[in-house]
Amino acid sequence: MVLPPTGLPQGWESVGQTEKCELQGVWEKGRVLTLQGHAEFDEFVNGETLKVFGKGWDEGVLEAALRGVEGVDDAVWVAGVMLRFFLEKRVEGQDGVMARL
Repeated sequence: MVLPPTGLPQGWESVGQTEKCELQGVWEKGRVLTLQGHAEFDEFVNGETLKVFGKGWDEGVLEAALRGVEGVDDAVWVAGVMLRFFLEKRVEGQDGVMARL
């Protein structure tokens, strides 16, 4: 999707951002929820992934990367976002298509 100059299309919302990625995911009520990262990755999984993929990295680079994920665990928050999306109330629209409210 190409974003208009004013940002997200009407009815769409950002579900997160970081210093390195301005748009981590988008949500359109009742229709779309998409995320940039892996919602199932918590602090432990991120650290272990870095250890595997960081083999052969300069020790200082790996240590800095591990410090970067230390204490960063938004897995529960993301699970809540996903749960709220799936629990949105469904209603039948005028055109007979099911939608969530």
